[in-house]
Amino acid sequence: MSIRLRRFLLLSISAITLVAFILYIRTSTRIKWFESNDPHRMVTFVTESGTGHGIHANHDDDFHYTAYIASEYSNEVTVSLKYADSVQIGDNVYHSGDKLKDISPETDLVFRVFNYPDEVLVFGSISFLFTEITPSLYIDTVSGSMAEVDSDAFHNYTESASYYAVDTDYSVSNGKCEIRGRGNTTWSGVKKPYNINCQRDVSLFGMDAQQKWCLLANCFDGSELKNWFALNLAKGINMSVYCDCEFVNLYLNGEYAGLYLLAQSIDISGGNIPVTDLGKLNNRINKYPSDASYSMVRHDHTDGSGRYISYYEGASPDDISGGYLLEFFDLPVDTPAQFATDHALINIDSPRFPTKEESLYISDFINLVEDTIYKTSGNTYMNYIDTDSWTDTYLIQEYLANEDTDRYSSYMYKDRNSDLILSGPVWDFDNGLGADRYRRRPFTVQTLWLKSRADSLSDYTNGKIRGGWLWGLFNLHKDFGDETINKYFNVMLPVLDKLLDEDMPDIHDQILSSVHMDYIRYPADICSDHVNGFEDDYEYLYEWLISRRDFLTDYYKNPNDYICATFDGLELYHCMIRNGDTIKELPIDIDGNNTWIYEETGVCLKEGDAIHSDTRFIHD
Repeated sequence: MSIRLRRFLLLSISAITLVAFILYIRTSTRIKWFESNDPHRMVTFVTESGTGHGIHANHDDDFHYTAYIASEYSNEVTVSLKYADSVQIGDNVYHSGDKLKDISPETDLVFRVFNYPDEVLVFGSISFLFTEITPSLYIDTVSGSMAEVDSDAFHNYTESASYYAVDTDYSVSNGKCEIRGRGNTTWSGVKKPYNINCQRDVSLFGMDAQQKWCLLANCFDGSELKNWFALNLAKGINMSVYCDCEFVNLYLNGEYAGLYLLAQSIDISGGNIPVTDLGKLNNRINKYPSDASYSMVRHDHTDGSGRYISYYEGASPDDISGGYLLEFFDLPVDTPAQFATDHALINIDSPRFPTKEESLYISDFINLVEDTIYKTSGNTYMNYIDTDSWTDTYLIQEYLANEDTDRYSSYMYKDRNSDLILSGPVWDFDNGLGADRYRRRPFTVQTLWLKSRADSLSDYTNGKIRGGWLWGLFNLHKDFGDETINKYFNVMLPVLDKLLDEDMPDIHDQILSSVHMDYIRYPADICSDHVNGFEDDYEYLYEWLISRRDFLTDYYKNPNDYICATFDGLELYHCMIRNGDTIKELPIDIDGNNTWIYEETGVCLKEGDAIHSDTRFIHD
C-alpha cells in the first residue's frame, strides 16, 4: 500500500471518527434537552425587538398551544428552531429564519414540528395572540424553571436570572438579577407576584433607577387598575416618596406569564426610601455570615400596658437614630422584628435585624410621637410629624377607602439625626377602591372611611377604641384637618380630574390587548376575579372613583348638610346621606335581605325604622 493511500485512509478514518463524535455529542445533547423540555419548546418566535429574545408557545393541554406574541404584526415575527428541521403552522412550513405570514389571531391552526427528515415530534393545534403598545419584560432563570420559586410559600428560595426589558420603541435594558416570590394573600392566586433584585441600580421603562422591583400580579383585581391608580395618584400629588410603575407583558423562561404591574420596591437598601441604611451598618459591625445566624428575642414591658419589642442579638453602631422603615401590621408576627404601642402593632422592616438598642430607641420614639397625636403628652405632634407627607397619605387612603389603612402595607420612615417621621410610600390597594362591590358599595362611596375604620377597630389588649394615626391626626387636631381639606381642593382634586378624564381612559386603551391576552391565559375557571370581564370591572371602578370624588368634594364643602347613619348588620360602617336625599342603593345582606334598619336619631326616621332605597333622610 502506497504511502499516499495509507495517508488517505488515515485521514478518512479520522474524518469519519470526528463526524461520528460530533453526531454523538449532538444526539446526547438533544436527548438531555428532551429529558427536561417539552418538545414544543424547540420552536421559538422572535419579535423584532432588537434583543433576539424568543417566545415559546404556552402548552395549554395535550394537543393545544397558544403563542402570546409581544408584537401587533405577525410579519415581524421570525421562527427559530432547535433540534428540529421544520415546523408546520397552518398551511405553511417554516425553517429557522423564516418570518411568519398571514397569521389570523385567535384561529386554531395545525401545529406540527418535524425532525430530520420527516419524523413528527409535536402534533396538535396552535393559536396566536398579538399585543401592542405595552412594554415587555423577559426573565430567564439559570435553571430554566420557576418551579422552585412558585412552590416556596415563604419566599425564601431565589433564582439567579437574566432580564431583558423591551420598551414600546424597542429600546432595551438588560442585565443580571435574582427573582423570588412575594405577597401574602396574593400569593395564593394562580398568577404569582414576584420580587426582582438587580445587580445594580437600573432604570426600567423610564422610571428612576433602583435595584429592587416588584412584579404585581393584580390577580384579585379584574380591572387591573387599582394599584396603578393609587400609585399614580401619589405620583401626581408629588408625595415625598412614591412608587412609580408601568404595565408590562411578562415572559418567564420564554413563556407568557401575564400582564403585570412593574413597580419600584419599598426598601432602604436598593429601594426608594432615601434614608441612611442602618441595616448595612449592622451587618458591617456584626459580620454575620447568613440570616440564620440571627436570633430574635422578645421583651415584654412589665407595666401592664401590653407593649413589647422584639430584636436580634448583636452590636449597634454609635448612631442608631436612623434610618428606619416601619410598617403598621395588624397581627403579632415572629418575623420581622415588631413592637406594640397603645394604638398599633408596628413591624421594623428595616433594618431587617435591629439590635436591642435600636428596637428600644425606635419604639420609644414612636410611642412619644403617638402620645402627641392622641394628646396624652404635653408635646405637639408638629415636632415629630412631617405634615406634608401625612396629609398626602390621609387623602389617598380616605379617597380610595383602603380596607388595610393603618393595618397592613402602611409605611412610615425616619432618617438619622432627624426627629421627623414621614409617611409613605402608599402601597397595596387590592382591598380598596370599592372592594366587596356587591355587599357594601354605598358604605365605601358615601362615607368618611377612616372614621368608619377607626370605629370598627378595638384595641388588642384592653378594649379601647383603636383609631389609627391618620384618624387621630385628622379628628383630634383641627389644624391638621384644615390643612388636609385645603390640600384636597388645591392639590389633589386637579390631579384626580386629570387621572379620571385623561390618564385612566388612556391606560385602558394602552393595555386592552394585553388584558385580553391575560384573561385568556388565566380564564375565569382558574382566576375567579376574571368572572365579570375586564370592561365590566373597569366601568365599575371608573364609576366608583367618580362617585367617590363627587361625594368628598361636596362633603368637604358642606359637612353640615349630611346625616350619618349606620345599619343593622353593618354597624361598623357609616353612610353619609345628604339632608333630604335617599341612600339610592342598599347593600346586599349576606342572607339576601335588602331591608336595613336605621340606627341614628335626630332625623324624622326613628331608631329601628325599616328603610328602602327610596326612603328620604331629613333632619328634624
